[in-house]
Amino acid sequence: MTLGPKPYYWPSMAYGGSPPIATRTGWLSLAMLPFLITFATKWNIITLLTGVSHERLQVYHRWVAWVMYVLALIHTFPFIILNIKNGTMVAAWKTRVWYWSGVAALVPQTWLVFMSWGPIRNRFYEIFKWLHYLAAAFFIPLLFIHCNFRLTSWDYFFATAALYVFSFLVRWIRTLFYNRIASANLELLPGDMVKVSISTRVKWKPGQHFFIRFFGTGNHALSAHPFTVATLPNTSDSQQNVADVYIRVRKGFTGRLGSMAKRGKLTEFGVMLDGPYGGVPGSLTSYDRVLLLGGGAGITFIVPLLLDVVRRYDEAPCKQVDVVWATRSQESLTWFKATFRSIIDQAAKTGLSVSIAIHVTDEKRSFGSDVEIDSDQKSKETSLENEKDSEKPYLIRPGRPNLPQIIQNAAMHGGTLGIAACGPESFSFDVRNAASDVQLEIAQQQVPVRELWLHTETFGW
Repeated sequence: MTLGPKPYYWPSMAYGGSPPIATRTGWLSLAMLPFLITFATKWNIITLLTGVSHERLQVYHRWVAWVMYVLALIHTFPFIILNIKNGTMVAAWKTRVWYWSGVAALVPQTWLVFMSWGPIRNRFYEIFKWLHYLAAAFFIPLLFIHCNFRLTSWDYFFATAALYVFSFLVRWIRTLFYNRIASANLELLPGDMVKVSISTRVKWKPGQHFFIRFFGTGNHALSAHPFTVATLPNTSDSQQNVADVYIRVRKGFTGRLGSMAKRGKLTEFGVMLDGPYGGVPGSLTSYDRVLLLGGGAGITFIVPLLLDVVRRYDEAPCKQVDVVWATRSQESLTWFKATFRSIIDQAAKTGLSVSIAIHVTDEKRSFGSDVEIDSDQKSKETSLENEKDSEKPYLIRPGRPNLPQIIQNAAMHGGTLGIAACGPESFSFDVRNAASDVQLEIAQQQVPVRELWLHTETFGW
């Protein structure tokens, strides 16, 4: 629609002063605005209609932004070329507010697009978020002025405002009148991890996350941060639920929370929950075998799925659950040691087979620099704690897990296989590639498994 129709420029000014290619791309770019904002909001019509959670729509938000930006550039330059050719550039710039406001709008738009590049966004997320809002606050009013109410141009702004206000009101009405302010406790764990236990009446599904606003953290209380709940709600509606979230201490907000926990401050405080959002579509318990893969703090997404499978064992055909967790050091094992032991004990009573394998990737740090690691996998199976083998709720292995081999082995048992994974991007990338290889083998009838279903969760934000 941009380069297909011709001519790009009118052969004569008698046809009009606007180049056709500039007019087309201008309207196309403006038409992207409602979609751009909708894909960025948490409660939106697309999620309500499709069931696709907001975090999975973020990729469309970013691509729509790029398409809108490229169309805006193609819209801009033909007008500049035409005015320079006709000698009217200076006069247009000085006398027409709607003319220069279009160029001015490109400045924050350029910032919004390029500074949202993944490595920059992830590295400086706290700064990125505030500057993103600030740039948008300049971009949209300048674009509004630039359109100058030509034809139906402002209708796109009215539609955008309606969609955004809808999302804003739903979120805050739900947060203030249903979720309300909850009470939370803070606990510092080994491995630079903070555990926050929140007492609330809100219910959630396995793998869902909340945007949590922490009061008592200074200016950080002005923003909400997404965290996955690592527990399940009570089955009874009359009991309060305890939502445990695990927060890795880094810089910015998490660094401040970690320092407060170390000093013994903010052990009990108020939080505001926005959500829940996300989760796993369907149920893993409908598969004969379940494989749960976690990398680092991604285990907080895996644990509630495991708890749900064990809790609902009598309702579903699932007979075997395999858990693989890759973590950097043995300090992390204390986070869920009691939970794993409880799961193993409960599964043993029901007949559900649960195996948990933990791979400690920093061998030198965890096993000592003088320890020689045997290449035989059996010699790698060791306890990192002073316990008897019979008391261990999990199997420990040094080194990174061979994800393709693990998935391939799970596919050799026949039946149906459900896989859920959460970890760093490279971790999820390997899982997706390995799962797609098995799915191709299923199509070619080269493996016993009849069906493989995969769900990967975003690690971080």
